[in-house]
Amino acid sequence: MTKKKTALCITAAAVILIAGAAFVNRERLQKYRRDHRIIRIAQDYLQQKYGFQGDTRDVQTALGFHSVLFTDENQIREYRVYLDANMQPVLDTYQYDDVRKAINTRIHEAYPECERIELSVYSPERYIETMGDTARTVFGLDADTKFDGSNLDAVLKDCKLELTAYFTAADLADSPLTEQLEAWNTAGRFVAFDTAAHLSEYLQSDCFSRAASVPDDVFYAPYITQIREFDSESQSSTLTNYPLHEGDGLLYCCPAFPKVTCKKSEKQAEDAVSPGYWLDCAKDAAYVYYPIASLPDSESLLAVHGAYTEEERTTEPLIHCGDYAVIPLVGDMNPCWYLTKHADS
Repeated sequence: MTKKKTALCITAAAVILIAGAAFVNRERLQKYRRDHRIIRIAQDYLQQKYGFQGDTRDVQTALGFHSVLFTDENQIREYRVYLDANMQPVLDTYQYDDVRKAINTRIHEAYPECERIELSVYSPERYIETMGDTARTVFGLDADTKFDGSNLDAVLKDCKLELTAYFTAADLADSPLTEQLEAWNTAGRFVAFDTAAHLSEYLQSDCFSRAASVPDDVFYAPYITQIREFDSESQSSTLTNYPLHEGDGLLYCCPAFPKVTCKKSEKQAEDAVSPGYWLDCAKDAAYVYYPIASLPDSESLLAVHGAYTEEERTTEPLIHCGDYAVIPLVGDMNPCWYLTKHADS
């Protein structure tokens, strides 16, 4: 290649680099100007609604709308202002914690026995058209709605609540609060335990039900006295409990099939240290509860379930929950099981 051609190539490359850099700088400048405008609009919105502008932390643009992350002057509370594609404020999350606290207070006032509340609040579905699925995951108030401590019903109109609350020795019968929660489109449940000790043990446990349709507290079903299930679709609730049955010195339940029965198997595996049993229920989640007092060596025992052939069966340790050793039987049609000794015991 001649020196002239080389020089031309170098010049062309330099022009391309300069043009590219100019394009990048122009894009950055446009983003800076756009973000600055979004922040100004969001701050004006806050000033008009709440009387302050907030400290800006971040600006995001995605899926056709914008959001600005703010913190209070102590940098403790974080909240967002959401704007639509035309940069018009849609809602803000500044009072989310205040609304959640007010709901918690109502529950504790109605049920002093309440020990723990897990609560999420979500905006009305009318915002989905503007914010897409993001509206399903946030709670905010529009420019015309402000929580003043006394207008909780108006603030929660058309919203959705996801709620789980745990109680000790509580009566979960119908009450003005349960009716109010139904009207607030609540999905979730109230769960009452017999004692604070059993509830505390459950809350500190790492139980996992393995079945998406069954909550983890099923492992402590013998200690649960009442459950109130809330259905947001029908705006109603039902008082219920796990359908526990007793037979041959053990407890068992299949939440989806309340009338399930337990039968002793005629077969006996060579390594079994207990009778074999099976439940006449369809393929779903079932749970068996052995009183630990009846199993002196429960720590060294394994549950064998699924089938009695080596290739098909599953072997796993018993799960200790309070005074019971629990066996979860998930996904087996007419599940069967027996107990065996651990090989090292």
